[in-house]
Amino acid sequence: MINVQNDIKTLIGTIERLKSENRYLKKIIADEIGGKLTEKNSDIKNMLEQKLESDYFFRSIFDHTPAGIIILNIEKMTILEVNHAFCQLLGYSEAEFLKLHLSDLSEKEVYEAEIELIIELTKNEISTHRFVKPYLHKNGETVWCDLTITRLQFKEFNMEFVIGIAVDISQQISSEKERELTLAKLADREEQYKLLVENIPDATWILDRDGNTHYVSPNIYNITGFSPEEIIANSKEIWFNRIHHDDRERINKEFDELFEFNKPYIVEYRWLHPNGNYIWISERSVKHTLFNGTRVAIGSYSDICSRKALEQQQEETQQLLKELNADKDTFFNIIAHDLRSPLTGIMMMLKDLADNFDTIPTNQIKEYTINLKEASSALFNLLENLLQWSMSQTKKLVPRPRYFQISEVVESSFRLNMENAQRKQIDLNHICECDFILYADIEMIKTILRNLLSNAIKFTPTNGKVTLNCVCHEDHVLVSVNDTGIGMDNYTLENLFKITNSEARLGTEGEKGTGLGLLLSKEFAHMNGGDIIVESTPDIGSTFTLVLPVVENKYN
Repeated sequence: MINVQNDIKTLIGTIERLKSENRYLKKIIADEIGGKLTEKNSDIKNMLEQKLESDYFFRSIFDHTPAGIIILNIEKMTILEVNHAFCQLLGYSEAEFLKLHLSDLSEKEVYEAEIELIIELTKNEISTHRFVKPYLHKNGETVWCDLTITRLQFKEFNMEFVIGIAVDISQQISSEKERELTLAKLADREEQYKLLVENIPDATWILDRDGNTHYVSPNIYNITGFSPEEIIANSKEIWFNRIHHDDRERINKEFDELFEFNKPYIVEYRWLHPNGNYIWISERSVKHTLFNGTRVAIGSYSDICSRKALEQQQEETQQLLKELNADKDTFFNIIAHDLRSPLTGIMMMLKDLADNFDTIPTNQIKEYTINLKEASSALFNLLENLLQWSMSQTKKLVPRPRYFQISEVVESSFRLNMENAQRKQIDLNHICECDFILYADIEMIKTILRNLLSNAIKFTPTNGKVTLNCVCHEDHVLVSVNDTGIGMDNYTLENLFKITNSEARLGTEGEKGTGLGLLLSKEFAHMNGGDIIVESTPDIGSTFTLVLPVVENKYN
């Protein structure tokens, strides 16, 4: 562009010099006209020759300068002269070019803007103007030019022109547009990346080998409760020192091996949140070298508490399904074995009575009758427990609470088990020092006490003792069944309320059991807001205590 400006200055200087020479020649001709052309004839000849040489010099510059040059009639905007470079620039011959109007060389809007600049030139508001103009090539393509326009005046001829000098910058414009397009694409990608990083649930970060934070995305606050500024200022304290002590060594090792062996990692660990609770974090990272040679770790940081909770729930569900399947198997075993055995005994006794009724002594018939009564009673209790337990497992059995006096239930349970205790010569007694009013399912409470007393009598030897005791406290009632039976070891205690692990033990007189009554009692206690507590010592005895909440206490 410097060369073009020099060409313009040279061209304008030449024109001004030629204008001056023309004025001087006109003066000489006027002076010499009328016969005064004497000794000056030779001088005139020389000057004419010099003018011709100047014209040739001007034309040579005009035609051979690499910049396109155009001279316009400022009034009509017609093209007076155009050099070869301008013709070549727009694809026209000189003859074709000189037939064109200025408006033919550009779009309407561009032409109108150029006219306004030319008008400013004619008003002497500016002497020259430089701008970028899109010309129209003969083939319809756009040719971008750096255009400088200047006003030329010839006052002695009362004429003025506009000279324009154009330099093709299409390639430069194309490169600039490509550069702008590339920058725009980069800006778009940067904005997209920023939006992505700031709106995904995971936080992203860049750490160097020493644990210093070079970058962390704003959404880190949603996970950690710390802002990016706080993390950058306290990088090691927040990233590493808050890791759970059981996980810290493992995580530090992964971080070290990332830099030492270029080993990417994906880890899960517990991290101390500012609220005082540990949260589960999933972290993944790869090594990267920045343009300045700094080795860094680039990673993501995710809160996986919900996933961990779901995994825990799945594990618990799987365990529950496993237990339910085991319970189902045990349930069917009870039905297949424990129901079949007493039924078989009853059927055999009835067959013996039917076949030999006329020959069996009366006392033996009485014994058969007593045995049948006990067997059928035990079978009924077993069926009742099975039915109630199965209903509780399918959530079809729900408590129907009402108000009742605990002393009434204790008394009735005591009387129902007197006969069984007397048959084994067991001392059964009860103590109830107070009378609270409870709000619970009375039938479930009766079932619990029936099973606890029956169990105590079963495992207490002849001449033993079973005590039913009721103690009332301010907000709960304790109903305990204590026996002097065979007791239980720790293993039996631990598996007492597990249907899959409970082992049916025979009573002191060979009484059979399934352990189902205790399971049902425990569940009934929970359904009424209570619990059953067991204490036992082998060969000493056991104490089963039913704990029930008090809704309203009332002394008689």
